Amino acid sequence: MRKFTSFGDFMTIIAHMFAFVYKIDMLIHLPLIEEGVFSALTINTINNEIYLRSLIVSSFLGLTLQI
Repeated sequence: MRKFTSFGDFMTIIAHMFAFVYKIDMLIHLPLIEEGVFSALTINTINNEIYLRSLIVSSFLGLTLQI
């Protein structure tokens, strides 16, 4: 059995929560940007990239802490 599985899962959940809060924050600020659909698509792309990065970091943290 691995020792720190619960701690690694906890860090993964925290990283997911940060990514989710950031997505909500971007969705709230999205109507304030009045430059059209292009800026919205750009922000969505950047947002997905940040979410994927946090997902990769959280997975790495989980794997590192589970050893």
